[in-house]
Amino acid sequence: MLKYFLIILFIFVALCGICSAKEITFTHEGQLFKLINPSVKDGQKKPLLLLLHGCKQNSEMIANGTGLWDEAMKRKFFLLVPEQTLNANSDHCWNWFYSFQQMRGGFTEMSTFVSAIENLSRNYPIDRSQLYVVGMSAGGAMAHNLLACYPDYFAGVAIHSGLAFKTAESIFEAQTVTTASSQKTPEYLGTKAFECGHFAGRPSGLKKVLIIHGLDDKRVPSLHADLIASTHEALSDLLDDGTLNHSDSPVAIETVQNYENGYKAFITDKHYKNFSERKIMIKGLVHAWGAGKPISENFDPNAPSSGNFILHFFNL
Repeated sequence: MLKYFLIILFIFVALCGICSAKEITFTHEGQLFKLINPSVKDGQKKPLLLLLHGCKQNSEMIANGTGLWDEAMKRKFFLLVPEQTLNANSDHCWNWFYSFQQMRGGFTEMSTFVSAIENLSRNYPIDRSQLYVVGMSAGGAMAHNLLACYPDYFAGVAIHSGLAFKTAESIFEAQTVTTASSQKTPEYLGTKAFECGHFAGRPSGLKKVLIIHGLDDKRVPSLHADLIASTHEALSDLLDDGTLNHSDSPVAIETVQNYENGYKAFITDKHYKNFSERKIMIKGLVHAWGAGKPISENFDPNAPSSGNFILHFFNL
């Protein structure tokens, strides 16, 4: 009997990390947040991943649909998921496209995310050197806004089916660029990103940038992923010596991976002087999260796992 009791006890202890994880809901500066707290017992500080939902979604849908809620409990990292209010946007979109939201500090949605993390860091063992953000669709666009304006804050940013900072600077432009190409050049976008994040001379802590986009995306055309990557070329050039002179032009390493159900991933890696970038373009994927739970059309359970791409790249 003792033998069987010890076996049961061992299994319980092995699973207790998941059992002790806590979901916390709180409001900060009028914004609703959900936090998965892995309840770490070893005293070590753990990474935090900020997850930003798309339009017509909420925090629970993106956290569960992506599977990142479960992964946070299993891998022991904090997952912070804000939820847009109907008062701020009737479609639950983050207001990534307004010029007054595209700045550092002030009373912006970005500053609310950052100040929420600051407050959490005072009460939870969060590793400030391992803050990451991932966003889907409108959340992906907002994630790129954070890359531009808070490069000293986040170590890694993943833009899934999103758009580049300043691609739109009004609601009219947002409605236009999501169905067509942008008229703004990578040099303009890269310069604006550099100006937002480095006006105060703060050193960049950004180390990893990931772009994921479906080649069959009809909601946000995949050309926006290429524009984001081109914007990073200009941004890295400016980070190198402050001028657009092609002083930082790394060689692109391209690979192809085949998956079940006819999906294919075209992967491009670039190692700039300040950060590494990986762009993953997936043939067969529409405007959806790969290997997501089938709770809406924005989660494709048959596609390669977006979550695996992200967690592997960020080493979470």
